[in-house]
Amino acid sequence: MKGTFELNLMPIISLLAVCISFLLLTAVWIQVGSLDVSQAVGTEAKSAPKKTLWLQLNDLNQVDVQVKSARTTRSYKVKRKKLSKKAFLKKLSRSVKGLVKKNAIQTAFILPGAQLPYEDLIHLMDELKGMGIKDLGIAPL
Repeated sequence: MKGTFELNLMPIISLLAVCISFLLLTAVWIQVGSLDVSQAVGTEAKSAPKKTLWLQLNDLNQVDVQVKSARTTRSYKVKRKKLSKKAFLKKLSRSVKGLVKKNAIQTAFILPGAQLPYEDLIHLMDELKGMGIKDLGIAPL
């Protein structure tokens, strides 16, 4: 004698209904964060900026900072010495902030090295945006 087996789908459908309603309710709180970043090298600008800031980071032991204008280029070096990473990033931010205010810079380009941690690059981009730099570019490796 063969028995008939019925699968009760009601609990599965109820669980799916709860999951879908939870998804619809929580989708409201999702925020997409983004930074407006353009490619620094290889694109043609409509009008060339007066002064630009270039930051070359091979690693966090020394950062080469350059302020370039149409005629001149001034170079600065910010060295880490025996500072922690957090203290060095603060020191770098203070140095760059002074240059940005003094030279009224609106455009900055970051040239990251291959060994630079991604989180340090994002932190530096965030700091530059906070300083009022409108156009921020990252040069390819």
